[in-house]
Amino acid sequence: MYPSNPVSLRYLEYSEGKKRKWLTPAFALVSILAGVIIAYLVGTTGLTSLVIVPGIFLLIIAVIVPEVALFGLLFIIFINLSDVLINYHGLPSIAKPLVGIVLGILLIRAAVYKDRFYGWRSFLFLALLYGLVGMIPMLIAADFGQISLTSQDYIKDVFIGLEIILLIRTPKNLRHAIWVLLLAGLLMAGLTYYQQVTNTLDNPYWGFGKTTYDSISGLRIAGPIGDPNTFAQIMAVLMPLALERFWNEKKWFLRYLALGILFLCGFSVVFTYSRGGFLAIVISLLFMAIRRPPRPTLVVGILGILLFVSQLFPENYVERISTLLSFLPNSKNSVLQDRSFRGRSSENLVGMMMFKDHLLIGVGAGNFNDNYQYYSRRLGLDFRREPRSAHSLYLEIAAERGILGLISFSAIVGFTYWSLWRAENSYSRLGRKDFADLTVALSSGLTAYLIAALFLHDSFIRYFWVLIGVAWAAASIAKQQTTHQSARQSGVSLR
Repeated sequence: MYPSNPVSLRYLEYSEGKKRKWLTPAFALVSILAGVIIAYLVGTTGLTSLVIVPGIFLLIIAVIVPEVALFGLLFIIFINLSDVLINYHGLPSIAKPLVGIVLGILLIRAAVYKDRFYGWRSFLFLALLYGLVGMIPMLIAADFGQISLTSQDYIKDVFIGLEIILLIRTPKNLRHAIWVLLLAGLLMAGLTYYQQVTNTLDNPYWGFGKTTYDSISGLRIAGPIGDPNTFAQIMAVLMPLALERFWNEKKWFLRYLALGILFLCGFSVVFTYSRGGFLAIVISLLFMAIRRPPRPTLVVGILGILLFVSQLFPENYVERISTLLSFLPNSKNSVLQDRSFRGRSSENLVGMMMFKDHLLIGVGAGNFNDNYQYYSRRLGLDFRREPRSAHSLYLEIAAERGILGLISFSAIVGFTYWSLWRAENSYSRLGRKDFADLTVALSSGLTAYLIAALFLHDSFIRYFWVLIGVAWAAASIAKQQTTHQSARQSGVSLR
C-alpha cells in the first residue's frame, strides 16, 4: 500500500529551477553576439563554418539547458555513433571530445548557476579503485602500452557514467533519459526490422545496419555495434525499460510506443541468433515479473502476441537456441559438439590459467590478447595463431585484474543493486509506484547486461557504465526526495 497523500516529486525540480533570473538573458545576449561572429566566419571561411556553427549554438543551449547535453550524450553513445563515424566513414572520434565538452558544461553550471551535484563520490571512488587495480601490473605486463591505452578508454567510460549521474538530477530528467535510451533502441531495432522486411541485409545503411556471416546461422544482424552478440545484449537491456514505460506512462501514445519498442527489440535479438541475448531476455524479464508481478490479462495478451510473432522466426533459430540444453546435466548432446562452443572453450580455459598464475593482480588491463598464445600453446586446443579475447567478461576480469579486480568489480555491481533496492523502497514510501517500478526495470536491465556478459568480453563496456550511471542517478534522486520529505515534515529549510 502507498500513502494516500503522496509527497510530490516536483519539489526537487522546483528547488533546482530557482536560479538567478538574469543569467538566461545574459546567455541570450551572448548567443546574439556569437551569431554575429559566426555570420562573419561563414562569410570569410566558407563551408568549414557550417560544421562549427551548429556545434557552437548547441554548446550555448546546453549550458543554459543541461538536459540537452544529457540527451545528446546518451543518444550518441547508445547508437555507437562515434565508432560508426571512425570505422565506417573515416572521421575522427567524437566520443572523447564530447565527454570533455559535457564536463566543461558541468563546470560552467557549477561556477555560474551554482548547481549542486549529488550521489557521485561513492561512484567515483569505486570506479577509480577498479581502474587502479588494472594498472598495478604495469611493470610486469607483456604490453605496457596496452595498459595505458586501456586505461585511457576506461577513464573516458567512467567519466561518461559520472556525467550521467551529475546531469540526471530530477525525476523528470530520469524519465526523459529513459525515453532517450528507448528512442535510440527504436532507431536501431526499427532499422533491423526494415532490413528484414525489405530483404536489404546487404545494405549497411551508413554503418547503422551492419551484418555478419555465420556458416551455421547465415547473416546475423549486428546493428551499429558490428557484433551480433553485443547488439543482442544492448537490445535485451532496453526491454525491461520499455515494459516499465508501457505499464506506467499516462499517455496512450507513449504507452503503445513503448510496447512497440519492446517487441522491436525482441525481434532484433531473434535475428542476431544470439543465445546469450536470449538468456538475458528470459532471465531479466523473469526477474522483473517476480519483483513486479503483472496483471494476468497482460501476461496472457503478451504471450498471445509472442505466439503469433514466433511464426516469423527463422527456421534455424529454435534449433540454435535449443543447443543451450546441452548445458543441462543429463543432456545427451555434448557442448563440445557445437562448433561455436568449442571455439570459445580455449579462450575461457586460457583465462582460467592466467587467473591461476596471476591470482592477486592479473596480467594487466588489456593484456589478455598478448598473453593468449603463450597459454594456448600449453593448452593445445586452439591451432589459431592470432591473439584472442576472452569470451566472458568475468574471466577477462579475473585474468587481467586478479582477485582484486573481481572484488572491486563486484563492489560496483553489488552497490548498484543495493542502491536501486533502497531507491525502490524510498519511491514506494513517497507514494510513487511508477518510479519504484522504474528502479526495478533498471535492476532488470542491468541483470540482462550481466547475463549476456557471461559470453562476451568488455569491448563495448561503455554501455555498462551508462547503465550504472543511470542507476546511481535514480538512487541519488530517491535519496534527495527522502531528505526533502523529512526536512519538510520537521519544518527545516534546506535552502
